[in-house]
Amino acid sequence: MGFQGLVQFANVLKRARDASVNNAGIFIRKIALEAYTGITKLNPVDTGRSRANWQITVDNPQISEIDGPDDKGFWTSEFQKKQTEARQRIDSLRGGNALGRIIFIGNTVDYIFQLEGGRSQRGGHMVKLTMERLNAKYGNI
Repeated sequence: MGFQGLVQFANVLKRARDASVNNAGIFIRKIALEAYTGITKLNPVDTGRSRANWQITVDNPQISEIDGPDDKGFWTSEFQKKQTEARQRIDSLRGGNALGRIIFIGNTVDYIFQLEGGRSQRGGHMVKLTMERLNAKYGNI
């Protein structure tokens, strides 16, 4: 194999590396969105406050609570803004930008631990059940 063959081989390796990094980013985003969707769908709803407060952040956990629906049942502009920001944060995790990052899915309402523990007669264990499903589907994540 001459010099030209080595250059071609190096280009093949570079393309394989780039494809692997891109696929890893796609996989990370896919799991984050599946987890977020699973948790929020399993969240029992009375007023909508706890479901509205599931947020996705990257590298730092959330620290604030979002207003839920107003007294007429319409979502506040703050909620809509936070949901758009969450989608943008996940969408920003493309290619190598996703590797080594920590994705937080959190909720700061004061009773979320009781809901997760099964306090509501409408359900609970949102995180536990979602993680069990994802681990069964993808292996230990």
